[in-house]
Amino acid sequence: GVFRVYLSPEPEHPEQPRIVTLHGGGYSGLSWALFTEEITRLIHCQVVSMDIRGHGETKAKDSDDLSIDTLVNDVAQVL
Repeated sequence: GVFRVYLSPEPEHPEQPRIVTLHGGGYSGLSWALFTEEITRLIHCQVVSMDIRGHGETKAKDSDDLSIDTLVNDVAQVL
């Protein structure tokens, strides 16, 4: 599938953290926009948010399959 991913700018140094956020049902990766703005202001990090299958602008085959195994595979594919 094609997953919509929202990325804050990469940190200046590779050892700085990357935070991956996942939204709840009925929402999208944009749910984390205010958090991303605040956390990147407080610490140097990158935030990765995505629209999980069946949500937001993600287009995935079998978008009704929201099993844990499928969602874990989707996130691993994006990362």
